[in-house]
Amino acid sequence: MLLIVGYCSCSEESLSLSGIYTGYWAETRFQYTFSLNNEFEFVTEGHFGNTTTHGKYTTIDSFLLLQPYTDWAMNHGVLKNRLRLIFDVDCIRDFDNNFYCKNIELLNEMSERNYVMQDSIEHRLLELEEVKEIINKYPEYSKYDPKHPKFQYDGIVLVEKIELHLFLLRKSNEESNRLFRPFIYFQDQKYLVDISGNTIFKHHSRMDSLSYVDTLFAELKK
Repeated sequence: MLLIVGYCSCSEESLSLSGIYTGYWAETRFQYTFSLNNEFEFVTEGHFGNTTTHGKYTTIDSFLLLQPYTDWAMNHGVLKNRLRLIFDVDCIRDFDNNFYCKNIELLNEMSERNYVMQDSIEHRLLELEEVKEIINKYPEYSKYDPKHPKFQYDGIVLVEKIELHLFLLRKSNEESNRLFRPFIYFQDQKYLVDISGNTIFKHHSRMDSLSYVDTLFAELKK
């Protein structure tokens, strides 16, 4: 099951928010409260500490932009000053793909759908011929690392209004005394996935450009 978030061009006046949106990640509860006068309150409880931040917000199309009165929470990476409105449900989403919803049942549903989506894409990327070739360059990787190479999800990148999900081919190594060298080549492998377009792209850092790689899922071909 794939989660596809649509883009909507709506007037700023029609998107004044009201309500409480709650999310959970990194052992922390995050709560955004929006009022009709374009003010917000952001509260954290848990691993990131118990904090409260106030500020103003505005909406542009499907984007929700936040300007806190104090930057500390944003500097720590917990307050997301750019969010995406999801129009068919009572949820918002940041660009790390964390969800914040008006009730816990909906939050659990959205989070589960997102987990299934990411897991499906990671398995698909590992099937790419060029990825197999990279991994096969080091057939004895197990002597350096007890785990297989894997893709690390690194959030959402916006390109010409299209949301692309970024996946990085990474080694998996939890012991500092292990050798890393056979996996250095992996760190240059960045793939961007357009879910709605069912397409996989490769990102080229030097040119900051994309090249087509393959279809994401064959069963979605038109």
